Amino acid sequence: MAEFTGARVSLMLHLSAYLMQACEDLPHTPSGVLYARFLAWPRSAAQRAK
Repeated sequence: MAEFTGARVSLMLHLSAYLMQACEDLPHTPSGVLYARFLAWPRSAAQRAK
């Protein structure tokens, strides 16, 4: 995670790639669950930091 300090867009792109892989690997898992696991937490963490 340290390599993405100050590079939020890069972090989100990196996590998005993992989300796509997870969607392929876990086709029966609801997409909302995977979204929350991969992409929702950085946004909520950023808002908490403000």
